[in-house]
Amino acid sequence: MAPPTQRVYEGQLPPEVLSCLNNTRFLHLATCTSTLRPHIALMNYTYIPPTKTFTGTALPTAVSSTSGPGVIIMLLSPTTKKLQNIKSNPHVSLLVHDWVSQRPPTASGPSSPDTNSLSPLAQFLQNMNSSELQSYSHTVRGYARILESGSNEEEYYKDVHKEANKFEGAKCYVEGEEGSVFVVVELEGGKIADWKGSVEDWGLPEEEATVNGL
Repeated sequence: MAPPTQRVYEGQLPPEVLSCLNNTRFLHLATCTSTLRPHIALMNYTYIPPTKTFTGTALPTAVSSTSGPGVIIMLLSPTTKKLQNIKSNPHVSLLVHDWVSQRPPTASGPSSPDTNSLSPLAQFLQNMNSSELQSYSHTVRGYARILESGSNEEEYYKDVHKEANKFEGAKCYVEGEEGSVFVVVELEGGKIADWKGSVEDWGLPEEEATVNGL
């Protein structure tokens, strides 16, 4: 695999990252305890661009002193491991991608179906899966903040999250259980990878990233 190349950050997300965040329903949230035990979970989320972040907070300054890549909002249950991890270690990683991840059948595999025996719909889905592998996956570094219950910031992001999740079955992602909290992840930088193994960095290097200018 070739070493990652570094993209110059110009105050906005790379377009392929922005497109993926705007069009994908779920992401993987990776957290870690203070004793370095990792944990990963599939999460519903809402991406909010820098022009629509809460006006009462100077966000984000992790990558640029004037503008930044925006934030991600998630609703977490009060009893989950990921919330406990964030309380002790707010540095998180996010993985989001727009390809179908099912492994395509191989000609030599014992369980591989005969392509000629597949229905037209199955062949279409299989071909679509192969074409989707031309897309990208994105790993994004961030800093997670738990919003204060009843604060203006929480109410603002709750309304934005509700507006973005009006589809059928989304009620649990908006309301949650009693005691659920909203978490804002301030984006710092990340990596863009394609299925061929090419990797490109964007944003500040991990060791130089700061949060809110600190």
